[in-house]
Amino acid sequence: MATVQTDMVDPQFKVGMKFSDCKDFRSVVREQFIKRNRDVVFVRNEAFKLKAVCADPDCPWEIYAFKMQREKTLQGNPIVKSSWLSAKYMETLKSNPSWPVSLFMETVEKDYNTRVSRQQVYWAKERALRQIEGIYTEQNSRIWDYCEELRKTNP
Repeated sequence: MATVQTDMVDPQFKVGMKFSDCKDFRSVVREQFIKRNRDVVFVRNEAFKLKAVCADPDCPWEIYAFKMQREKTLQGNPIVKSSWLSAKYMETLKSNPSWPVSLFMETVEKDYNTRVSRQQVYWAKERALRQIEGIYTEQNSRIWDYCEELRKTNP
């Protein structure tokens, strides 16, 4: 994990890299884009959560940073999204829907050597549980179709 001090001459992004504040994060991101002769767009620019993307539609690069709990720093995370987390841990949540958010966070940190925010994990869990509930609801609604098909094929 990087320290709060960031090399402004040649910034290298790493998962878990920390920034002292939003201004520092924006400066480092701009520096990277200037060096690569590309434009950057900050699509989410809040005090506790930032997202920067490449302005070129053919460029898939994006990075997220969020305020760390109980710290005065931001942590960058170029790959982890709540949608990715919900998909990755869907089976675990299916078998343990009451999995505590704190344990979910610890598991992600251990599995991928990156820290995620409580909000990311909370929304990932909510998304997964809604999807799981939808699967069960859909299956239950189709039971009548199945019964009707049985009656037709096996009178």
